[in-house]
Amino acid sequence: MTNKILIIDDDVDYLNDLTIIMSKFYKVYQAENSRSGYYYFKHHKPDLCLTDIRLHPYINPDPDLEGLYLTREIQSVAENPVPIILMSRFDIPKVPFDLNYDAFLKKPFLFKTLKIYIDNLFH
Repeated sequence: MTNKILIIDDDVDYLNDLTIIMSKFYKVYQAENSRSGYYYFKHHKPDLCLTDIRLHPYINPDPDLEGLYLTREIQSVAENPVPIILMSRFDIPKVPFDLNYDAFLKKPFLFKTLKIYIDNLFH
């Protein structure tokens, strides 16, 4: 069975590149904002989420924290724990709540590095 991953990033070029490469190994869903990311998560129940930290605001008015708030929302509706990999061109900002995530990758990163992280989380 092919693992399903959800990639959420408002940088459409980066999102498309990740999707093309990761589609060789996994069933990939993609979302350009937190609203559609949340929708895809609830309806497709991916095995792993990869989300950018800075997204256009939907859940929280601060775009610098949107991906972190989305992560918290995803974790709150997940039937089972779902691995989450955060990514950003910047460091992770401080947030006013505990946040559980499995990895952080600073952009740009090598796609083979991402695949290693994902494969380790699936095993």
